[in-house]
Amino acid sequence: DFLGRYLLLGFGFTNCTHICPMMALNMGKALSMTDADAVGIFVSVDTERDSPEVTDNYASNFGASMIGLTGDHAQVNTAAANFKVSYAVTKTQSNYTVQHTANVYVINPAGELTDVLTFTSSPETLLEAIQ
Repeated sequence: DFLGRYLLLGFGFTNCTHICPMMALNMGKALSMTDADAVGIFVSVDTERDSPEVTDNYASNFGASMIGLTGDHAQVNTAAANFKVSYAVTKTQSNYTVQHTANVYVINPAGELTDVLTFTSSPETLLEAIQ
């Protein structure tokens, strides 16, 4: 669906308080600064709490070119495995934690992975990666 466009792709979850919002914010800012045909995709690995609607609403708060996706456990596992993303959801009676690989994957219009950047990459660094 995204061939012909640059993609900034990140994995996370909507209840994250620090890492995921920073990653999504920087992705959204970079996309707002480019004239390239580009989209940001935030994939939630928290299949229990994040529905497709919740995830898309979350991502769209970071910019008009941001979309949020998720699926069932098998679908998320497949997507995560394609990018060698690891994640773990740990639930106890008093705690619910989600740990995950926090990179931004840069995919060119031909659908090729061209770079893997850290979640702390600035909007300018992300912008440079899609130009």
